[in-house]
Amino acid sequence: MKAKVLYLKEELNKKSLLEYPITLENRIINKRKRIEEVEENEQVSIVSDSMFKTMLNNEKRIEFPCKLLSNLLDISYEELLESLTLSKNEFDKDSIESKGERGEFLAKVGENYISIEMNIRNTLDRNIEYLDRVHRSKVKVGSSYIYPATIQINLNNFSFEEHDKAMEVYKLQNEKGETLTRKMYIQIYLPILMKKRYNKEETLSELEKSILVMIETDREKVKELATGDKILERYMEEAKMVEKNDNYLREAYDHEQAIIDTAKELGFEEGMKQGLKNGVKQTQKKMIEKMLKKGMMLEEIQNIFDFDNDEIRKIMKEENK
Repeated sequence: MKAKVLYLKEELNKKSLLEYPITLENRIINKRKRIEEVEENEQVSIVSDSMFKTMLNNEKRIEFPCKLLSNLLDISYEELLESLTLSKNEFDKDSIESKGERGEFLAKVGENYISIEMNIRNTLDRNIEYLDRVHRSKVKVGSSYIYPATIQINLNNFSFEEHDKAMEVYKLQNEKGETLTRKMYIQIYLPILMKKRYNKEETLSELEKSILVMIETDREKVKELATGDKILERYMEEAKMVEKNDNYLREAYDHEQAIIDTAKELGFEEGMKQGLKNGVKQTQKKMIEKMLKKGMMLEEIQNIFDFDNDEIRKIMKEENK
């Protein structure tokens, strides 16, 4: 029997976000397969995991996430530079069944925590679980339990059908707008933001400009967006510098692209579309079986699919029977 989603009677006309079909239309894709092939008029987008880590999750370049967050939060760029610190981004196990998981970006501002995830597929359930772990793990025990304010920012390289806003904010609150917890989930849809970028009639916010500078692959368009903003101009210069000189980025990016090529060779792209259409994991399991046979590592497969290592190991055992 198919699991039924439960609603209050008066809420029956509303849907959960995850019930909407996903579309991959207009998503951002890096043009080059190898970092040395990236041309002067191109920039590697932070949809690349290696570029995201190099430019945002890096103490040496803390000004860039501060720039991004200052356009979103009620705190100035200067204050963030002084108070924001990158935090341990490995979430502790909270039960014997739990798996150790890692987030892409976790920062502390005062007693508050901000997580940023670049999602190339729908892993929003897992993002919510990550933030819950951060929220629980940072409790102060004294005369009472004190939970920090926690914010999850998802940069989604996909969008949901029937949703046309580039950014949506979700909080647990009542009809009066009174919040029950200090947790907030912000969904930013990169394909919709790119469409807004090319609609000359719509004005871009400072936050949107900052994100576009980091996700755009055309340096002329990046320059157009960044001109006049010293921090965004520095981002553009720094991005080109690391493309040429940062050994971690060069090796990690090439390895990342090799995984993507292998996945495409095995029919991953078509398999993902079919899996999204069917709303089941069976298609993904078939793709994992092919990848295991091809000799790909568990961590590499986990970065592509919304499966944990135990699920992948179970499939591997079945393959070896």
